[in-house]
Amino acid sequence: MRFDHLVAWVPELDEAVRAYRARGFHVKYGGEHPMWGTHNAVCHFGLPYVELIAVVDPALTPAGPAHIFRGAGRLLARGGGALTFAVAVSDVEAAAERLRERGLSVADPVPGERRRPDGTRLTWRMAPIEAGPSWRPFLIEWGEADSRRLASLREQGLDAPHPLGDLALDHLVIASRDPAADATWAARLTGRGAAPEGGVWRVPLPGCDLVLIAESGEPGIAEVVLRGPIPQSFDLFGLRVTVRPLG
Repeated sequence: MRFDHLVAWVPELDEAVRAYRARGFHVKYGGEHPMWGTHNAVCHFGLPYVELIAVVDPALTPAGPAHIFRGAGRLLARGGGALTFAVAVSDVEAAAERLRERGLSVADPVPGERRRPDGTRLTWRMAPIEAGPSWRPFLIEWGEADSRRLASLREQGLDAPHPLGDLALDHLVIASRDPAADATWAARLTGRGAAPEGGVWRVPLPGCDLVLIAESGEPGIAEVVLRGPIPQSFDLFGLRVTVRPLG
């Protein structure tokens, strides 16, 4: 299991792409989800990435998967934001069964697809986790080895150097009313221990750790933190993006 991507809702895709590019990120249009009425752009850091997703046909969005679309309308009404992310597994049925054995409720896998700008179809399978914190992720199976997928992303120019410098995802900051309990839940998901760290809780996840902080307000994904050469922090469509020279 590894971190795959963060789902970041934005009100208007072209505007979001321009804004991320202006900040020094390499962003490419990903294509359309024809059954969901949405389209996206992707910002890769190797295999892990941030997905910028926006509505293109509101008439179709009711057909979108609930585990991705939950809270999207509320987020978009206030300018965007992130409420979920995907964790990649090599066999989604087997991974779902392992999580059920750990006491998590996981639904049966469902298919997903995206039509790329060149007209080709990208397909995957995903399984929603049905109960847990509001920010809980979903499972995704791409159907090819990570090494082959990374090579393909580079061949397509999706994973490429960022003008801002050499960047890598480090962790998500997740606001929680009970960080210890949420960290314990996340540790059950990942199969890795949760550890207190300077007043917060960190749960290791290959590709991007999870850091739980105490927040009395609305819980959810508040910030994405990257390792990079030029320290900076800014808000982009309801998501705090921070670059730190982390070790």
